[in-house]
Amino acid sequence: MGGVALPQPDKILDYPQNGELVYLFRKELTGSDVERGLILTELSNFHLRNLPRPLLDAIAGDGLIVWCSTPAIHHSGIVLRNNPDMTRYFRFRKLGWDQIVAENRFLVGQEIDCWYLYDAEDGTHGKLSFLIRPVGDSVVPHEAASGGTATSSQS
Repeated sequence: MGGVALPQPDKILDYPQNGELVYLFRKELTGSDVERGLILTELSNFHLRNLPRPLLDAIAGDGLIVWCSTPAIHHSGIVLRNNPDMTRYFRFRKLGWDQIVAENRFLVGQEIDCWYLYDAEDGTHGKLSFLIRPVGDSVVPHEAASGGTATSSQS
């Protein structure tokens, strides 16, 4: 894969800049992703399993509250937990994810890119955040959607 540039979170404004930014995956959203909460891919699980044990224990228990930054919204109430249907995968809970889907107008079949940002210096066990953006046309933030025309850019 030498020479191929990884996607960048260029459509996401004002996300935290401290910590290690790791590209996790590109995937096409499924009906389950949109309606029940985003399921992270197997490769992302490989990366996330290297996080500190206290964070993994929280995810495996009741879930870990994480920040999620997207082009249209920054949301601090997303809960990441093990997917009860497939315990080796992580999933965002539906509650909170619904708002991200609505504000970004995510649809079944749409491709997204996802990164995680881990700041080991923030808090007792560090701070885990996610950045998610649509592939292709950019999403107009909700505040801007009322008064102008949408612009698009290709990735």
